[in-house]
Formats: sequence, structure tokens, C-alpha cells
Amino acid sequence: MAAQYLIDGFPIELLGGDAGMTCDKWVGTVLKVLITKLQSITKKNDINIFVLSILSVQSSDKSTLLNMMFGVRFRSSVGQCTRGVNIQLIKVEDRDEYDYMLLMDTEGIHPMIIQSKLFFLAI
Repeated sequence: MAAQYLIDGFPIELLGGDAGMTCDKWVGTVLKVLITKLQSITKKNDINIFVLSILSVQSSDKSTLLNMMFGVRFRSSVGQCTRGVNIQLIKVEDRDEYDYMLLMDTEGIHPMIIQSKLFFLAI
């Protein structure tokens, strides 16, 4: 059902912001079903998906930027921060390199984390 939601153009929450964890089995199953459905729709065995993620500090309008650039519907409002990781699939026309784009809208990074030397080591 989540894979069909993506195909229909709706965003889904891939990683819950409240729990801070995800079920690898669920994510893997959703992505496998998504690929299978896209193969059936396009009649192609090899589906190329370009993944674009956005990462920045909290309240820096990441969701708004994605919404404006790609005409998608990530939740955004004044004083409301994205929780977790949300994804949305869009079909790409007239590109040989890829058939679809998977947009990832991420929860903002707290400024104190960015100041940490460990953050830069992790990147």
C-alpha cells in the first residue's frame, strides 16, 4: 500500500521522527514492491531512480524549497518542523539517465550537533 501511495504521488514517512528508528524490513519491502510495480507500469526491467535528499539546520525551509522546486506536497507550515524522513516519488520525463526521482525531506539538524567535531567526522 505504501508503494502505491508513492506511485500515486503522495509523500510517506520513511523514518518516524518521534521514534528515531525505522523497521529495515518494512523499508526494504516497500522499496522492493515499488520497483516491481514500476517495472510493471513502465514495461522495463531496469528502473533508474535518482535520489535527492536535503539536509540543513532546523527551520531553514527545506520542505518549502522541495515543494517549490518540484511541485510536491511535503508538509510545511510556520513553526512546524519536519519530523523524521519523508519521501516522495516523481516521474521524470525526457531524461535518459533516470525514470523517476525520489525526493527525501529530512528533519533539520540541531545547531549544537553541527558544532560538534563528531558531526563532521560522520560526514
